[in-house]
Amino acid sequence: MSTRPSNLPVNQLMGLIRMLPPEMKQMLAQLLAQEAGQDAQLDEEDLELWDEDDEEEDWDEDWDEEEGWDEEDEGLERRMLLAAETFGYNYASYEDKLGNPRFDELLPREVDILEQAENEGWDDARLAGSLETSVEEMPLRRRLYRRAVQIVDAPSPAEAFRRAVRFSIQDAVAEGLEDQEAIENLVAEICSRAADLGYLLDVTVEPLSLYSRELCLEDDLPPHSPLPGDQTGG
Repeated sequence: MSTRPSNLPVNQLMGLIRMLPPEMKQMLAQLLAQEAGQDAQLDEEDLELWDEDDEEEDWDEDWDEEEGWDEEDEGLERRMLLAAETFGYNYASYEDKLGNPRFDELLPREVDILEQAENEGWDDARLAGSLETSVEEMPLRRRLYRRAVQIVDAPSPAEAFRRAVRFSIQDAVAEGLEDQEAIENLVAEICSRAADLGYLLDVTVEPLSLYSRELCLEDDLPPHSPLPGDQTGG
């Protein structure tokens, strides 16, 4: 009976060997020793080398490194996306600021309060008390939060982008597109929205081309009809 050297990497071969029952380990160890020109009689100390943790750690490290390529960045959780939209940060910028208590805890907590207020029908006074701010600010806070929900909960990244751009244009028109500076500000806002779309596509690992048709479709909504939940009042 002839034997041939294995073409498997050593660390993988060692991992397979450890799965064998003790008697098979003994036989394989003797065959490998004979092939190497060593004494075929191996003692218990030699056989213990087959169970050392050092090689197993190398195997685990290689396995983890290989699997790491398949790990996907889950991105910001929903409440942080809502916080980014509500308080005027693009997604990548907000993610870069994580580690700061304001972005880890304070802004998401305010979003949680706004969501609870919406679900339970709080009046402005109660909401202002929970947010520790003035009642006069509540209509704007509610409006920005409602818009954030419409964008973040959109059925696709493309629809999120369309809604965000629509809101930006509505705001620009309301403020007056009367000079070049106003136009440049709108362009910058749309570019920021494009960056958010790129962020979402990175997270979902999807190409922009997947949404080409959706982005180019004419909107089914009437020209001046607000999206559900986009109430301008308090």
